[in-house]
Order: sequence, then structure tokens, then C-alpha cells
Amino acid sequence: MNKSMEGSNKHILFLSSWYPTRRKPFLGNFIQRQAKLISEKYKVTVLHLASNANLDQIEIEIKEDGNLSEIMVYHPKGSNILTKYINMKRAFKRGAKLVKNVDLIQGNVIFPKGIQFVWAKKWFKCPLIVMEHSSFFYKKTIKDLNEQERMTLRNIAKNVDQILTVSSVLKNDIAPFFPYAPINIIPNHIDTTIFKPLENKKNNSITEFLHISTLDEKYKNPKGIINAVKVLLSLGKTNFHLTIVSDEPYDNWLQYVSQNNLSEYISFKGPVNWEAIPLFLNEADCFVLFSNYETFSIVLAEAWSCGIPTIRTPVGIASNIDNQISKTVEIGNSFNLANIMNDFLENKLSFNQEKIIKHAKQFSESYVLEEYKKIINTFLNIKHHS
Repeated sequence: MNKSMEGSNKHILFLSSWYPTRRKPFLGNFIQRQAKLISEKYKVTVLHLASNANLDQIEIEIKEDGNLSEIMVYHPKGSNILTKYINMKRAFKRGAKLVKNVDLIQGNVIFPKGIQFVWAKKWFKCPLIVMEHSSFFYKKTIKDLNEQERMTLRNIAKNVDQILTVSSVLKNDIAPFFPYAPINIIPNHIDTTIFKPLENKKNNSITEFLHISTLDEKYKNPKGIINAVKVLLSLGKTNFHLTIVSDEPYDNWLQYVSQNNLSEYISFKGPVNWEAIPLFLNEADCFVLFSNYETFSIVLAEAWSCGIPTIRTPVGIASNIDNQISKTVEIGNSFNLANIMNDFLENKLSFNQEKIIKHAKQFSESYVLEEYKKIINTFLNIKHHS
């Protein structure tokens, strides 16, 4: 059999709580890229449910791209928990009727729509893999789950055949909730055709720091980064600039920067298309990640793939990393971050670009797809011989 066609007759159904929609075109775009990657070896159908308070009836959009089909089911939102559930279930049934001969289901991101994973397993009567990416299982978040969310967890735990997580950090956090399901780690992948070092990178007149995130205050700690810039200025450093890129609104952070008289040193960009991110990375001298918690951190992997130095907290995939690849700072310690940024400005940090790029290869499309195939083929073979 031609290797490029291996498994292509097998059909995988993708469901997700996050996925790009009309109203939120950037939400879960990495899951969309994941579906596209897997469609290189298998037939993949994405069935995504999206509520809209302005709709009074279901609308369906279908897109085809090679071996990938996307079925978007837009449905009325509902005014309370019961009507929201009913409308979502109705939308699921409408979409499921359009999908035939499913061999395997992959549900992505349990909250808030993970109950559909269970519906799909009962509807299509085939194995269910659940892949978690989100920060919901962070110990400071999971305690806030309501009873409905805990019921969803219990239902999934009873029906799931395999749990996948994107890092060992998330595996450890999620394990107590799925004591009977095997848990494997499959990292997010990066597009190495666009996330790569520039051969002739221009030299900046001043040092350019870069941060990319949703600016969620609970997890990404943008205030801590801004405060570090303030400390850096107090140390007498002015030969730098920080660019912050985000797809989420940042008016409040612009105001905070202005109130602290930092507008000359910090600027914001976004939203930007994902394909434009390499331009920002390759214009930067150093990428800064100051998160309190990460399950993975795709932007860090993309920065490594571009071969640029990074300063980061030990979160997600950034634990126990050689300092020649990435420099560690303490979580929540803006003074420590400022001091490390100052060391970078004074050329006191040593980074090895060759090591950085080599480290990033574990997140390449080819590596991640091979890891996926090991998991997926196990279930497809079980189903085929049953």
C-alpha cells in the first residue's frame, strides 16, 4: 500500500468544545490544524456545534478540503440550562445524521461541550478518544466546577477508551479524574514550513522582546510582564522594546501601560492571522513567556522552531529545559523576570540556536503524526478485527 494512503479509508470523527466559528475565528484554531494534519493519513470529519443567541433555527455549513470535511452546526442558544442542553442535543442529532461510517471518535477539550463526546459514542457505537488541551484541570480551577460539569466528567470517564494530553503536566493534573482510562501524551504540532529560522535575520537597533498570548490574567500574567518592564526601566535600561501580540481584546492592558508611562516601550498588535506569527517571532530578539500555568504553550514551541532565545516560567512543555535552550524565571516574580531580561540586554545569557532548533523537532508535523498513528491504529485495528 502507498504510505501516503495508509489508513485513508478509515474515518475519524472530530468533536471539540473549541473550534473556529463565524463569531470566534481564532478559537481552537490549533485543533483545526490538528484535524488537517490527521487528514493526511485518514478521512476526518469535524462536527462542531456553535450556539448563537440571534438564531431562531439551526443553520448548517459544510466545507470540504481534501480528506477533511467540516460540518458547522449553528443553533439557537437557549435562555437557561435546560433549553441550552435541548438545543445543543438537537443540533448534535442534525449534524450526526450527516456523518456516516465512523470508525473512531476524537473529542477535544472537555469543557464546556464534552457531553457531546458521550452522545457520539452511543450514536456511532465506536471507540472514543478524548484529548485535553485546556487549563480547566489546573488545581486552582478544577475546584470551582459546578455539579453539571462534574456530571459531564463522570459520564466521559465511564465511556472514554483513551485519554490524550499535550504534556506531562496536564497528564498529572487530569489523571485523578480518569483512574481507569489509559493516558498518553501527544504534543501539539508546529508547522515547520513557516516556523523556521531566517537565514539573513536583520539586526534590531534596540533589543526587541516579544510576548504572544490570550492575555488571560489568571494564567498568562500579562500584568507581571508589564511590571517587569517598569522594573527594567528603573534599572536604567531604555534600549529595548516589548511587542505584545494577542487575538483577544487588550484595551485594559493598553490603559495599564499608559497609566504607568510605558507606552514608549510596550506596544500591542492583533488580532493577526496565525500565518503572520512567524513574522513577529523572526523580528524578535527574545520571546518572553511569564505564565502561571500552561498545559503546553504552542507559542513557545513555535519560538524554539524559529531558533530564537526564550525566557519563560517552568510551565507546560517548559519544565527542566537546558538554559542554553530557554532561560527559567520564577512564576509570578516580576523582579526576577526583569533581572533576567536585563541579563539578556547585557549579553550575559548564552543560547545555542542549534540546540534550540533540535529541541523543537519533537513538535514537528512528522513526529506528532507518527505518535498519533500509533494510538489511532490500535483502535482501528481493534474495531477492524472485532
